[in-house]
Amino acid sequence: MEQRDDSRGSRRGLSVAPSPFNRVKFELGVVVLLLPLLWLVVGRLLEGWLEQLLALLAAGGAAALWLVLRTRSILRRLELEHGRAESDARRE
Repeated sequence: MEQRDDSRGSRRGLSVAPSPFNRVKFELGVVVLLLPLLWLVVGRLLEGWLEQLLALLAAGGAAALWLVLRTRSILRRLELEHGRAESDARRE
């Protein structure tokens, strides 16, 4: 039998390495899928091109703001954990 040497082990299928940013990546994927669908819906619901543009800009801006805030909160948490680990190492 051949042994596997990679980090994924013997699991089959598509896998992603563990990362604190995996949820943000998933949310980005959801945004990338939903905004074109919103574009189609807005095209049917709103008459004027300016209203359509404003609705899409608002949705895109809200999604971007959400992703930025989520990423910053994860970074802040990682920095705090890293700072604690360094201070614990200094004590020993």
